[in-house]
Amino acid sequence: MKQTLLKTMVLTLALLGGASSVWAGDFIDDASSIQVVHNSSTLTDGSGLTITTTEGKKIMAFTSAAVAEFQMQFTVTKTVTPGQAFVAVELTGDWKSDGNRKPRLTLDGTAYNNDNTNFIQFTVNTNHTLIIFSPLNQNETLRTKYLGLEDMSLTFANIILYAKSASSNFTIYRCGLYSLGEILDIYASDLKTNNFQIDYSMRLLNDAYTSDAGPLYCITGNTTGSGSKTNDGSTTGIIETKYNNNTAFTTLAQCKLLAKVIDFAKIPDNYRYFYFRRLNPTDAVATTDIFDGMNENAILMIDYAYLKYLPTKHAKTTYFDYSRTTTTFVDGTAPTTSISNKITGRGSSPQNWCSYTRDLKAGYNSLILPMKYISSDYIPSGITFYGVGSFSDNTVTFTSVTPTSGDYTSKPLIVKAATEGLYTFVGRDAITSVANNYVGQQFGSTGVYFVGSFVDDVPGGDYTAGDNCVNYGITSDGTDFAKMGNSTKTTYYRAFISDKRSGVNQAPLRSVVYDEKGTTGISMLHEVVLDENAPVYNLNGVRMQGDNLPRGIYVRNGKKFIVK
Repeated sequence: MKQTLLKTMVLTLALLGGASSVWAGDFIDDASSIQVVHNSSTLTDGSGLTITTTEGKKIMAFTSAAVAEFQMQFTVTKTVTPGQAFVAVELTGDWKSDGNRKPRLTLDGTAYNNDNTNFIQFTVNTNHTLIIFSPLNQNETLRTKYLGLEDMSLTFANIILYAKSASSNFTIYRCGLYSLGEILDIYASDLKTNNFQIDYSMRLLNDAYTSDAGPLYCITGNTTGSGSKTNDGSTTGIIETKYNNNTAFTTLAQCKLLAKVIDFAKIPDNYRYFYFRRLNPTDAVATTDIFDGMNENAILMIDYAYLKYLPTKHAKTTYFDYSRTTTTFVDGTAPTTSISNKITGRGSSPQNWCSYTRDLKAGYNSLILPMKYISSDYIPSGITFYGVGSFSDNTVTFTSVTPTSGDYTSKPLIVKAATEGLYTFVGRDAITSVANNYVGQQFGSTGVYFVGSFVDDVPGGDYTAGDNCVNYGITSDGTDFAKMGNSTKTTYYRAFISDKRSGVNQAPLRSVVYDEKGTTGISMLHEVVLDENAPVYNLNGVRMQGDNLPRGIYVRNGKKFIVK
């Protein structure tokens, strides 16, 4: 009778889609040996424990003889990624939710034990129970191990639960370590109905019962109650971070681990809102996008102040706590219209905010902001801006500017990055279109312009290269400007110098000076055309006259030389 019942369960499971690819990562499948210890009795396959295989999936069943804990012990050799921070157990049977629930893992040769951990549970596959808890919940040492962000070698897993009643048939369909994305992908149809909502009091990645919140906090989808900022009235899923005592994610490693635990690439598409609070890794700045893999239609809600630490190319990014009209500009993409979203929060009137993300070279990069203003609070570290200054002696001078202090609608810029990497700029009043696709600002009344591009094309209109116009673009390594060919393209949110004085008959540009903070100091002199007769400057930025130079260090064509 028991065997017949088990076969029926297995058949039902197969019909529900239990293919081998779905079950990847399961301890039951991967273990070289399995035993269950119940009420101090050891059960092995064929002796109080039955292990069967159907459709390539192993399932284990046993009958409890008393109200007591049962330990599922797996000898297994497998790689665990730092994102696999959740133990998922799918079973039928009468387990005691207020009894023992302990994951004990041996990773990289070290055994990590846990006390009882917080858990959540759902009904899946019609009548099965899915229990989710985490070995990180009450083990600071293991959390530190995971924060190393390195793959780990698992050799033993002992998952402890508690039988609520004697003579209860237990069938274990799944037991393994998974990321949140993997769990939601496997059980998408079951968990979609409640948006993976978890009560605020539950903490899966830290101890909920201590004042120390630990380095990781609850992942929840709760859309009800006074704390909600994300309920749009739809049935789409929501992933949300919570925390204890307003404690922030203060390190980049914590934020990266959170991203790995969520596992964006595996989250089903119906999860459309990602609501992240208090990601504030002030110890370091991410140079890559930790939100990479998020489905393209999802809305990322995050405090804009944190984007200077966690830049992202995700195309739909908005501030999490106010009603805002938001435009997300992404490098190399045509100007877009604002994100349409419904966010409840403290704000009452929609505000026009926007962000722009770009991979910058170390050194100098051309830029036109698709926004009028940048907020000074949101400028990434290591960034210096230069605007149009003066032009004389065939030398273009850019001066240090602060684009937070005025309207930069028509003002292309040079942005200097201290290090190569990804940067996000946040500001107000998005610009999605400009007349004739270009915005030019003249150096005085000289006929030399610095031109920002809102198209991916060869410069055209007033800036078409030919007899009356010569264009110069910044080189790929960010060290010089060089003459552009007549068919050389520029692209969105870049800028170039356009010399329209008298076209090709005019003496070519010789150099570009970056004038720091309005002083006469030369921070860098870039050669455009090498010229032995080019002007000479001392290190204070003063142009020297004549050939009889006193001893010292000078700059010509962007190169330092010494007169002894």
